[in-house]
Amino acid sequence: MRSLDPDIARIEREGIAAFDAVPLEGLQEELRHRCIAVVRIEYIDVLGLKPNVPGIAVVSHSGGISSLTADMCGQAGLDLPPLGEEARDGINGILKGFGWAANPADVTGFANSESFPQIIEHMTNDPRMGTLVVASAGADTQAQQVISQRDRTDKGVVFLWTGSRDAKAGLAQLKHARIPIFYTPDKLARGLQSRLAACRT
Repeated sequence: MRSLDPDIARIEREGIAAFDAVPLEGLQEELRHRCIAVVRIEYIDVLGLKPNVPGIAVVSHSGGISSLTADMCGQAGLDLPPLGEEARDGINGILKGFGWAANPADVTGFANSESFPQIIEHMTNDPRMGTLVVASAGADTQAQQVISQRDRTDKGVVFLWTGSRDAKAGLAQLKHARIPIFYTPDKLARGLQSRLAACRT
């Protein structure tokens, strides 16, 4: 039988990032609880103990990615409320017809622009949103914009990385700042679902 020690060590070392890659099925019960406890602590640390509201806001440079992410979140039973009027009007004022101010939001090239911080600010300020999901693969500038948004809000900020896992720009900066990162929409949805379940226990 394969030793589980490397998986346990990786989860304890990398937290959420390893949870996305290491299966928990087949772990002995006490080890499985150790892993879940580590991930739960990590969620509490980087996302906050409990979201004030369960709403998920999704923003991306791509309509296809944002729709798929929203679909996976919906299948996981997560709530994606429509944007409120103030957030919608604010984002439309930036996009000026190039993109879609909704939840999920398709902001096209504005995801890699100086206007992106204003867009994600509008989304996180919406009182029905408790967690912001950014689905993209921008360079260091976009990564810093997301990190800055996380630092000035008490809401959760999560990144769905849509580029190569070997990318240097952007991804390393997000990891260093301990932004929770997922690589596929279904695992993102399961991670957010687990976070809400952990906060309820």
